[in-house]
Amino acid sequence: MFDVNKNICRHKGEAGSLAYGDWVKKYGLNINLPPVWQKSFYYHIIASDCDFDNHFDYILYNPLKHGYIAELEDWPYLFGDF
Repeated sequence: MFDVNKNICRHKGEAGSLAYGDWVKKYGLNINLPPVWQKSFYYHIIASDCDFDNHFDYILYNPLKHGYIAELEDWPYLFGDF
């Protein structure tokens, strides 16, 4: 399974140089799976470390927010120690 969180962290240094759509083209097409992104995804360039952190937290806490898990640690795709 393609781990979006791991790949976002791995490429954090590229955030200032690659637009989101370019990142999707560069890394999203390397896997032979149906499209993950919505057809009308929100195009956004990560402008700073703070902006990156906000987007990262949104992705990280989304399963908790929508009730898929009771605790963040319950998410099977969680990585690292927080």
